[in-house]
Amino acid sequence: MMDIDSFTITSNILKILYKQQCELEKSPPDCVKFHINQSNLLDIQADIIGPKATPYENGIFSVKLEIPYNFPNNPPKGYFLTKIFHPNISEKGEICVNTLKKDWNPKEWSLSNLFEVIKCLLIVPFPESALNEEAGKLFMEDYNEYAKIAKIYTNIYASNNNNKENINRSDLDDYKRNNNVLNEKNSNVNVYKTPVKQSRNFNFNNNNFFTNGSFEMNNIGSIRRNISISDSKDQKEIMEKWLKRI
Repeated sequence: MMDIDSFTITSNILKILYKQQCELEKSPPDCVKFHINQSNLLDIQADIIGPKATPYENGIFSVKLEIPYNFPNNPPKGYFLTKIFHPNISEKGEICVNTLKKDWNPKEWSLSNLFEVIKCLLIVPFPESALNEEAGKLFMEDYNEYAKIAKIYTNIYASNNNNKENINRSDLDDYKRNNNVLNEKNSNVNVYKTPVKQSRNFNFNNNNFFTNGSFEMNNIGSIRRNISISDSKDQKEIMEKWLKRI
């Protein structure tokens, strides 16, 4: 018998969730591994493989969707269970993306699309609405340093390579000492939300942004530093443009 509180979700929504999870398990999006928890359909978790040409490449990141009692009128909350250094993911793992907030559409949603969007967030962060202030600021001011630290986190927390973990943990400790970063035990106390504004001159039709259906990742740092996302419509447009190409 399923361990589900019946008062939280209607039977019709449970059927939809079950159907979508079956489809997701059978045919998941690229770089997403999903397995149904048959004993609890509200325990929705997947592993996302870090996209190529990003600081998260080859990392395995566990992600969870928390379904609210009035779903789908209200969106689910997303969490990274694997520690990650990313502007839109707090130290507690909370995910900040407008698809799960302002742009949520209770009539048009799918679990597959939600995991696609979260994967997309690893490719195109939105530091203008950062939950991790340090990562957002570093992304905008020194992308190479941001990528270095994000890669260290990936090797330590999302990699099965123990040798890399030992080497890079030392690098991470050095970085925290040099930059007066709080230690891991205390670093999850605050959740940051610091908007960052920059001048905007951006055209999605520019071939330097998309190349053969994917981002030209070598230029992503400079591209994102010159974008200012002023509202949810802008972020939604970026997500939609990207999702049409994957």
